[in-house]
Amino acid sequence: MNKHTLDLSDKPYRDGRAKEGRRRQERSRAAILDAATTLFTDKGFHQTTINDIIEDAGISRATMYNNFPSKAHVLTALLDRFIEKLGEVIRPIRTGKGNEVAQLIANVERTVDAFEENKALGRLVVLGPVDAGETEVVVRGFNNRIEQMIVRALRIGIEQGMLRKVDIETGARCILGSVREAILMPLVRDELSAGEAKIHVVNMVDYHLRGLWNADY
Repeated sequence: MNKHTLDLSDKPYRDGRAKEGRRRQERSRAAILDAATTLFTDKGFHQTTINDIIEDAGISRATMYNNFPSKAHVLTALLDRFIEKLGEVIRPIRTGKGNEVAQLIANVERTVDAFEENKALGRLVVLGPVDAGETEVVVRGFNNRIEQMIVRALRIGIEQGMLRKVDIETGARCILGSVREAILMPLVRDELSAGEAKIHVVNMVDYHLRGLWNADY
């Protein structure tokens, strides 16, 4: 015999209100992050104020601070979203295909596109913040996460036999430094177009894989 009970409490009502509250908060966070992205691109991070974000997002001051206590917290959320984007465009190298180098080049080229599409954030993380406060800590944390992504990629490459054994931490810092200096820095400074930067990608990958030493010497 099936037993059915009629819930006469207000729990379904409370659950519904809780779900709607979460959806409303998600919409508010999205509006804030979208507004901040536009403003950081148009005005720059340091020239954008909390009031600018509130006005552009069409929210109240209370809603702003309930979601993000400071502009640095907004930046953290945007960089988290940027890290997710980079995680999508940097794909695992499939071995045994005979085109591993082409796959590596494609990964770096897609990274160039990601920085081109998010140039305001790119300028901040590549050129560095002008202050030495909370923003610097956020940007340094972002760069550390990028470095750890490279560390994991090098470790996998060594385990699969594609790369020779090297000091992984040193290798990761050398790769990150060269990508930043030779490709990303000129890109975010508008000294190179994305297309021009991708030409440098091919040369940089060749340099890192083959080095400077002439094997026939």
